[in-house]
Amino acid sequence: MHTKKKMLLVTGEGTDHIPALRLALGSPDIELTGIVFGGPSQTEAMNQQTRQVLESAGQSGLLLAQADQGAELIVRQTDLHRGELILVTLGPLTELAKALQMDKELAKKFAAVIVKGGAIRVPGNVTPIAEANMHADPEAAALVLASKLPLLLVPLDATYALHMRMDGGNSLDACAAMMAAIHPEIAEKQTLKISVDCQSTLSRGALIADLRAIPRVGIDTEVCLDIQTEPVVKRAMEVMGTGDKQ
Repeated sequence: MHTKKKMLLVTGEGTDHIPALRLALGSPDIELTGIVFGGPSQTEAMNQQTRQVLESAGQSGLLLAQADQGAELIVRQTDLHRGELILVTLGPLTELAKALQMDKELAKKFAAVIVKGGAIRVPGNVTPIAEANMHADPEAAALVLASKLPLLLVPLDATYALHMRMDGGNSLDACAAMMAAIHPEIAEKQTLKISVDCQSTLSRGALIADLRAIPRVGIDTEVCLDIQTEPVVKRAMEVMGTGDKQ
């Protein structure tokens, strides 16, 4: 009997997560167990779009949590599916950081944690060097990176080439992170020593990688620096209803 991977999705604010959600719902390998909605500016109209997608997929009874209840849902789900749960975060890491503070053993309970966020060798998308999710709550990002989670970071570096192929914005980045969760073999990974800048006004929220021949500063972090373009473009086009630039 085919065993599906259990997945909990934490969205970002807005509706950029919708195509990635469709990828998860359409995968024969994934059983979605719940969704944590984005941050405080998330509106009911935005949430309703997610509910409509779930209803059309026959998943209207799925567990849903607003951002202020997100940490509790993360803790409950990891207890329920200990060692089996894949967490995919598409927004700031605030709720995951809160969950880690609530349960000191949480990091040991995940099968995998896929984090969309950061920029290492490419420009940021909210400041010259910082990506939006890390910039929104760098203290949470620093806590998450230090927590020894089975973590894969999917920064803007991974989707840089994808944006040359098709229009998609943050939705394309979300699709790439979801594809890395569903099909980890398409992600080209490297372990880097990473730090999060929580102090400087100019570089707050930036990820700093020690790229020296013998790196010494930062936390060992598995990073997806590139991703196989063709499978992501193909599936993203299907769920986003957009076209290839070529």
